[in-house]
This record gives sequence, C-alpha cells and structure tokens, in this order.
Amino acid sequence: MKARWLRRATVVAVFVVASFTFSSCGTAAGGGPVDFGYVGWPEAVAKTNVASTIVEALGYETESKELALPAIFQGLETGELDVFVEAWLPSMQSNMDSVEPGTVESVAVNVEETTYSLAVNRLAWEGGVRSHADLDEHRQQFEG
Repeated sequence: MKARWLRRATVVAVFVVASFTFSSCGTAAGGGPVDFGYVGWPEAVAKTNVASTIVEALGYETESKELALPAIFQGLETGELDVFVEAWLPSMQSNMDSVEPGTVESVAVNVEETTYSLAVNRLAWEGGVRSHADLDEHRQQFEG
C-alpha cells in the first residue's frame, strides 16, 4: 500500500512539474509569483508545500495563501490564484459550479480509487448505523 501511495505521489509531482514547464499558467519567469490557494487541512498544507517547492525548483517564485474554500475558487476564477491542489470532487462540485464556466479547470486526479464516506463511533455502529440510510431510522440515538 505504501509503495502504491509513493508511486502515485511521484506521478502527481511529475505532473505538476510538467504542467508548469510545458504550459502557460499566467505567470512567466519574472512575471510574478505562482499563487497557491490552500485550506488549512494538514494534507492540503503538505501537498501545497510539496508543489510549491517543485515549482520554485523550476525557477518560479511562489506565494501560498490560506483561504476558505469559496475564496479559493473565486481566486481561481479571477486569476488572483493559479493553483489549488486539494479539490475533492464530487464534494466540492458546488464550488466548481459557482465559478464562470471555463475559468477553473481540474487538470489531474491524484487518487482515482479512493472513496470517503460516513464514519461512526462504536456506540452508533453497535446501535445499527451502517450507512447514511440508517441515520434516519436511528434518529432517536442522535437526539433527533
């Protein structure tokens, strides 16, 4: 599992390097920093720092700004931000849908086979909550 994660992380890093090397991202060398937006989640901070370090190694200046999710998508839409490495789709689809079509583009998926879902404590599990569908049936356990 660790080797699989490392392989995917390497692929993502190579993609980030290639995308800044072979495409125009709105900032040329000497034309201003590459602006990263990030949310304060630990993995978002880590991924942003890794990507920023790679971009700096390519000779670009970078700036990273911790912002709320709506502000990040607005910044991408207006060009105030260049990169956000932490878009979780479909959860953030409403944020993508809130910007002008064609102004924000998802360019890579770094973990294709991952799912995220409901997690409950032992008491809820033992009480019969196994899925989202079970929540309504066991409403009383959660004080309505």
